[in-house]
Amino acid sequence: MHLFLQTLMDEHKAAVEALDAFEEALEMRQSVVSREADKKLRDFFDFFDNHIVRRNHEEEAAPFTLQRRHLLENEELDEMLRQGLETVS
Repeated sequence: MHLFLQTLMDEHKAAVEALDAFEEALEMRQSVVSREADKKLRDFFDFFDNHIVRRNHEEEAAPFTLQRRHLLENEELDEMLRQGLETVS
């Protein structure tokens, strides 16, 4: 198997294991609050913060790098951000 595909498979397997542990911890908390359930929940949120969120940022950064660079060079990004803030306000 190609190294890139194997890397994706490994990441997917780790994510599935983290989600399974999270679901198990949720089921445990419904019946009894325990240190084991709390540890599983902490482990899940640690995994989520350190793997899922980071991976999403990496995936978002790659396709938009050239667009962001172009906007910065043409000073369009500041204008877009300013307009966005005005729309929200």
